[in-house]
Amino acid sequence: MERWIKKDERKGAAFILSSTAAFCLMSGLVRYASDIDPYKTTLFRFIVGLGMLGTTALFGKITLKFNNSPLLFVRGLTGGPSSVRPPSSGLAWSCY
Repeated sequence: MERWIKKDERKGAAFILSSTAAFCLMSGLVRYASDIDPYKTTLFRFIVGLGMLGTTALFGKITLKFNNSPLLFVRGLTGGPSSVRPPSSGLAWSCY
C-alpha cells in the first residue's frame, strides 16, 4: 500500500511541476505577443485550450462530466461577454 501512495505522490508532483511550466510558458508568450491586441490573444488562448480539451475528450483520455449543466451554461453566458469589454473603458486594462 505504501508503494502505491509513493507512486501517486510522484505523479501528483510531476503534474504540479508540468502545470507550473505550462503557466510560465503561457505567461511568457503573452508578454512576447504584447504588441498584438489583447482580445486576439485571449481568443487565441481560448481556441487553443478548447482544441486541446476537445481533442483529449474525443480520444477518450478524459471524460467530461458536468454536475450542474444549467448553471454551467449560465456561467458561460455571463463569463464570455465579461471578457469582451469595450477598449475605451478603463476596465479593459485592469488585467494587464
